[in-house]
Amino acid sequence: LWFLPAAAMALYAEAPLSDNRQEAEAQRLFKEVRCVVCEGQTIADSNAALARDMRHLIRSSIASDTSAEDIKNMLVERYGPDVLL
Repeated sequence: LWFLPAAAMALYAEAPLSDNRQEAEAQRLFKEVRCVVCEGQTIADSNAALARDMRHLIRSSIASDTSAEDIKNMLVERYGPDVLL
């Protein structure tokens, strides 16, 4: 039973946004952001823990009304320019 909290957090991190417009924007960004631990994969296609964290970061930023451009700038600042496709 010790693994249940981690599994619950993983599911929570992957929960789509309730606003369909915001979720569509998140999905669009997932396809524009490279997984920095997987060669040649977007975070939309990656199962890596870091990709999951990046998807969660994007969703929470969009839910907080952060613009796509500001999200991209934040990711470039954090991971470098190669993070964007």
